[in-house]
Amino acid sequence: MAVMRRTGGHLLVQPLPDEHLFSVIARHHLVSAGRTAVDTLNRLDIEPGPLRSQNVFNAAFHSAVPSLAAGLGMSPGELVRRHSLLPLYRIALPANVLSTWEKRWEIGDDASDDAIATLNPNVLCHDASWRYCPRCAEEDVLRHGVEYWHVLHQIPGLERCPLHAVPLRGRCPSCGFSQLKLNDLTLPRPRCGCEPERSLSSALPWDEWLGALLFRLRDAEGVSVEAIVKMLSEVLDLPHPLKVRDRPATAERLKRIEARTGEASLARIFHFYRTEGATFRGRARPNIVWTSLAESFGAARHPLYFLVLLWSLRLTPDQVAAGSADVSEGATLPAASAGLPAAAASETSSRRSGDRQ
Repeated sequence: MAVMRRTGGHLLVQPLPDEHLFSVIARHHLVSAGRTAVDTLNRLDIEPGPLRSQNVFNAAFHSAVPSLAAGLGMSPGELVRRHSLLPLYRIALPANVLSTWEKRWEIGDDASDDAIATLNPNVLCHDASWRYCPRCAEEDVLRHGVEYWHVLHQIPGLERCPLHAVPLRGRCPSCGFSQLKLNDLTLPRPRCGCEPERSLSSALPWDEWLGALLFRLRDAEGVSVEAIVKMLSEVLDLPHPLKVRDRPATAERLKRIEARTGEASLARIFHFYRTEGATFRGRARPNIVWTSLAESFGAARHPLYFLVLLWSLRLTPDQVAAGSADVSEGATLPAASAGLPAAAASETSSRRSGDRQ
């Protein structure tokens, strides 16, 4: 049975382990019989806008944080650490932006006015729909009496559940159905009649690494794009900050990353690797090393840019969380395949991501 807390006139279910904060609202809506989804969102003071699984920038997310934190008796910081993708997105966000958001949330304010834009999100081709693992959903019903949306399954670029090696149900590869918004406040369930993909004996290393990184970053301090850019520059043996004259050096590093990960793997994430040759939309293909490390911090690069680089360099979740890597111990760019989904579908690993909370 769901535990509920009455605060400020709102009846809110308590968040479950690794539950996305929008899923908490969906379960609240489930027990608030007779209300429409719009009415539920209005009663919780959620600003109009799409409830997207991977968006920490829009008004709906920023209004939900202080409202839910107050209603649940949690600090906003604890809410976003345990129940959103913000810990992972910290690797792409400037420290001053993060600080401003946290200060405004603490005083119960909507921080969407201080949100920054993401650069060129339309060049990404990962699944941005709401996703779930059927095996996790079955276990959730047994443990908690209800299925719910996990933060873990919403990680950009994740294709299989790190715990069960089951392909996530999201955008259907057969019929194309996807649930991009959760504004109807529904919980995970099959929406089409297509057969699910077969599971592997264990998760791919890329998926396990992403899951482990999310959980490690939840308890990390001081993570920001500035720290990540500095660490990547050191590991790639590039000057920091980069100058225009360093662009050829970043192109050379990119060739080694492409050789290691494979362009087929990169094409699972970036549209500009799906075209033949080295051009994209009539221009030279973007250099993800240069654009990630040399752009100003006035706007946010999507975290997938940094995740691909960090993974390609074999940096562990502990190193990413600490913002440092010991280059002398081999955190360099060897030629072996990095095992992104398309390049390492046959690879398996016995290590699990650990406790989901």
